[in-house]
Amino acid sequence: MRMMFSAFLICALSQNLLAQSDATAADAYATQVASATRRLLENDLLKTANVGIAVVEVESGRVIESYRGSQSVVPASILKVSTTATALAVLGSEYRFQTELCYTGGIVDGELRGDLVIVGGGDPSLGTDRPAGSLSLDSLLARWTRVLKAAGITKVLGNVIGDESALPGARPHDSWQWDDIGNYYGAGAGALMIHENYYSLRLQQSSKLGNRPIARGTEPSGIPLEWTVEVTSAAGNSGDQSYIFGAPGSYDRVIRGTIPVGKGIYRVKGALPDPALAAATWLRGALGEAGIEVVGDARAARDKVATVGTLDTYYSPKLGALAQVTNFRSVNLFAEAIYKALALRWDTGHDDDKTGEKLVEYWRDRGIASAGWAQVDGSGLASDNLITPLQLAQVLRKSVGYGLRETIPKVGEEGTVRGLLRGDDRAGRLRAKTGTLSRVRAMAGFATRPDGTELAFVIVANNFTEKGSDIRRAMGEWMGALVE
Repeated sequence: MRMMFSAFLICALSQNLLAQSDATAADAYATQVASATRRLLENDLLKTANVGIAVVEVESGRVIESYRGSQSVVPASILKVSTTATALAVLGSEYRFQTELCYTGGIVDGELRGDLVIVGGGDPSLGTDRPAGSLSLDSLLARWTRVLKAAGITKVLGNVIGDESALPGARPHDSWQWDDIGNYYGAGAGALMIHENYYSLRLQQSSKLGNRPIARGTEPSGIPLEWTVEVTSAAGNSGDQSYIFGAPGSYDRVIRGTIPVGKGIYRVKGALPDPALAAATWLRGALGEAGIEVVGDARAARDKVATVGTLDTYYSPKLGALAQVTNFRSVNLFAEAIYKALALRWDTGHDDDKTGEKLVEYWRDRGIASAGWAQVDGSGLASDNLITPLQLAQVLRKSVGYGLRETIPKVGEEGTVRGLLRGDDRAGRLRAKTGTLSRVRAMAGFATRPDGTELAFVIVANNFTEKGSDIRRAMGEWMGALVE
């Protein structure tokens, strides 16, 4: 009996010592992170900024660090983490968008005696070449041309219609800035998107500083835009400092700012005014080039077209792959399309604010406090989005099982963080999504300590006056301290 008691006592003492050792190590690590946070906050770069930080253990949920972690901040593009995490949880990583090529009337003696209809299902990758498995615009149009030929159709007596009735109009959010919505990154999402909802304006460069380039049309062609060119020529190393202005649905465009001097063609990407009409226009043109005559016009339909048959169903890559492109490359359109997919699931339509309320409610039901969280779009482009660092860190933590981690790029290697901590051994234990708006820099992701403990972290700086690139580097150093 004495021997059994002694063995029990030794075991209990050992467990107690181990617990004390673990607690000591945890305290030491928390002190290490706190020191890194203090160094960051003492940096003159952030002297006048509003900074929020949260670090949470993924498995236990224990909060390692929280500096103003419960205060709302403007998140910029790290809000894409919230959007993609929710979609992966609600829709599943295997979810695919689908686009149908349908028709009205009937097929008689090689003639389609009705309309050819592209029925949009909200696919942001339609007619683009990312992610892997997507068809480029030319390949997609060639596929649909082959489908018509296989059906014996040599002539279309009706129109080619882009049916966007599931979500009419590719709408940017009402609060997006005027100097964003005419440019490719400010394109709105709807039921029928094509070529990532952008075109490229071809500008003939001038070799003289201050001169105006000349507009030479768009790629792909067929979009009847009217241009007022106010852009001028700047130094050869100045990069693209131009902005396209124009309302959705309007074909009048103004381009201002500067592009570099030169002698070639310089391309600037703009947002399509009407993607559903563009899809119909490009398909009609491709059919004509392939010898299939279309008697009618290209049109867009906001009301459901009553079709009688389906010629082709095109499926997008899986949501997991689309979410990875969204977070690796910070593609606003993909994030907005994923947000719209949630809207369709929740029946909130184009009411982005209501979709955000449902999203917040989803996570509140899973234990994340909702106070201070206001999401109004899927991409973070709106400056009136708000979330606390602790809320987003908890979303990261709770989404690991849904495959979110794999959609966040590796620091120093991939996506928008490939240049951060490059060549630093610490980078290999970090994944991070960046966020950038005027006066906003942010990072959110995962860190793995040398002992294998995984952390979810969020760091945001609002309202700074120093260079954003310097603040980004300072954040990188703070992230590196998490894995030392």
